[in-house]
Amino acid sequence: MASNIRSLEVNDDDNTIETLLYRRCYHEKQIYWLSVQFISKGIMLSFGTFLAWETRMVVVPALNDSKLIGFCVYNIVIMSAFGVPMQYTLPDNKPTVKFILMSMVIIFCTTLVPCILFVPKLKLRKQTDNLRFYPTTVNIERHQTMSSSCKEDKDAELGLKEENQRLRMVLANKPLVV
Repeated sequence: MASNIRSLEVNDDDNTIETLLYRRCYHEKQIYWLSVQFISKGIMLSFGTFLAWETRMVVVPALNDSKLIGFCVYNIVIMSAFGVPMQYTLPDNKPTVKFILMSMVIIFCTTLVPCILFVPKLKLRKQTDNLRFYPTTVNIERHQTMSSSCKEDKDAELGLKEENQRLRMVLANKPLVV
């Protein structure tokens, strides 16, 4: 590991010379470390995308965040596509500009992701503040079976009501035999 101290001279109007020193650390095998970092982060983004894809058919609408997670992954990829090259292409003699731009990219990403994920949930909670939600672990097949049995129950109830009305009409028309 080596350290490189560079200086930058700035001339002011009052005949003074200001020397800015900045240190940059590097290693001859730094490219391998950066490659491992970028590959591992890419694998994590891919895994997040896979999980969002696999959970897109969740029955509970409040838990179906796959579109939002996909949008978050998209934003992180776009910001990384701008941020990583910017980190390596900005000149080292402007550390303040480099620091400000990279900080803005990081703060933007880390603020945008929770906003995308949680603002819709807060809006839903505000709209349904008086309702109670009970956690459930219903899978799709069971939910479809339950909803179809509920439909069958409603159809059976409707049929029984119609038959009851018909039999009441029949009884109303017959004379009473004692």
